[in-house]
Amino acid sequence: MQRMLWRIVGLLVLLPITAQPALAAVDAKQSFNRVWERNDKPVAAGRADRSWTWGPGPNTAPMPEAYVDAQLPESSRMVQYFDKGRMEINNPAGDPNHPWYVTSGLLPRELMTGAMQTGTNDFAPRRDSYISAIGDPGSFPAYPDLLPLYENPGTIEPSEIGRPATDLLNQDLRITRFTAYEADPATIIVRGANNHGVPQAFIDFQNQQGPVYENGGYVRRNVFDPLFVFGLPITPAVWVNTRVGGTEQPVLFQVFERRVLTYNPANQRAFRVEMGNVGQHYYQWRYHREQVSEWGAWNWNTHEVRPKANSAAIYSLEVEWTETPSGAPAGSGPPPKRGATYRLYYAPHTDAPRELRHTGYIGGCYTVNVALLPPATPDSAVSRIGLALQCVDSPSAGRGVGVTIKSSYDGGRTFIERYRM
Repeated sequence: MQRMLWRIVGLLVLLPITAQPALAAVDAKQSFNRVWERNDKPVAAGRADRSWTWGPGPNTAPMPEAYVDAQLPESSRMVQYFDKGRMEINNPAGDPNHPWYVTSGLLPRELMTGAMQTGTNDFAPRRDSYISAIGDPGSFPAYPDLLPLYENPGTIEPSEIGRPATDLLNQDLRITRFTAYEADPATIIVRGANNHGVPQAFIDFQNQQGPVYENGGYVRRNVFDPLFVFGLPITPAVWVNTRVGGTEQPVLFQVFERRVLTYNPANQRAFRVEMGNVGQHYYQWRYHREQVSEWGAWNWNTHEVRPKANSAAIYSLEVEWTETPSGAPAGSGPPPKRGATYRLYYAPHTDAPRELRHTGYIGGCYTVNVALLPPATPDSAVSRIGLALQCVDSPSAGRGVGVTIKSSYDGGRTFIERYRM
C-alpha cells in the first residue's frame, strides 16, 4: 500500500441538436427523468429505505456542455447535474430506449487530477478542485488529497483478500494502520473489478435489490447496474478521520470512476453506505470557481490569520531575514542572496500563550517571501492554514515565479505541498 501511495498518475441523425435545439432539450429532459425515476422516485415516495442514487431532484435543467467528439458535430453534449453525479447523452443519434443512451459522468478522476475533460482526448488543467470529497465542507480530504491513491488498474495482493480494510489516510497523506473496525464483516476486502479489492459493504450495496420505478410502476429489481452507476474502482478502500455533522468520525471510502462510496459505522444501518455529492462538487468546480479555491485573499505581508470558524483564534508568522553578500565589489556583479527562517504560531484566543507549530527555512535566493494563507471556505475547520513560499533564484526572474503553495489540515503541524509555479 505504501509503494502505491506515491504513484501519481502520469493520466433522424443529429437534426434534433442542430436544427431543433428546443426539441433536443425536451427529449433530453425526458431521458434524464426516466433514469432518475427508476432509482430515486421510490425514495422520494417513501417506498424505499435507502439513500439517493442521484439526489432529490436535478440541480440544473438539461444543458449543452462543450465537448469535442466525432459524434457531436456541434462540439457539445446534453448533460444534467444532480447531487450525486452528472447524466450525459454522448450519442444523440442513438436509441433513446437503450440502457446506456444516458450515461453517468466520470467525474471523480477529473476532480482528483484537476484536469477537466473537454473532449474524447482533450483535457483542460484547472487545478482548483479543493472541495472536501468526504465529510463536511472544508474537511480533510479534498479531492487532490486522493490523487496519490489513484491506481487504474489496481495492484491488489492475494494476501489482502479476505482481510479487513485497515489502511488509514492521514492528513499528511501518509498511510498508517487503523484497526478499530477490523472485526466488522462489512470491512472485509473481497476481489473486485479492475484488480482492486472492495469492502463487503460496498459489494452488498452495489448488488442490493429493492423497489425501482419502471414502465409506470414500482417493481422489485436489482437497484443498480454497478458499471453504469459506479464504474470501476480506481483507488483502494481506505479509512479517513473526517468531520461529519461537526464531529470527527472514522469513515471508510473508495473512489470509483463515477462515484465515491463511503461507509460510516456510526450511521443507521440503511445509511451506512452512501454516495458522495460528486455531481454537486463537480458543478461548483466547473461553473463557480470562486467557490472552490483553497485559499482566500492574501499578499506577501499576510503574517496573521484569524480563522472564520473562530475569529478569536490566531495564526501568526514570524520571519527572520538573512542576506549573503555576493563577494563582488559594490555596484557590480549579482545582488546578494537572501534567506528567511520562519516560525508559525497558534493561539486559541488573544490572551492565550502561543504554541509553536512549525518552523522552516528558505534561502539561497535573490527574492524571498513567506506568507500565511487563509482558507477561502468560511466553514473550514480552525485547523486549516496554508503557507506560500517564494524563492527566485535568478536576479532577472520576475516576482511571480518560484512560488510554492503548502496546505495544512492539522493547524500547521504538518504541510502538504500543493503545487509550484
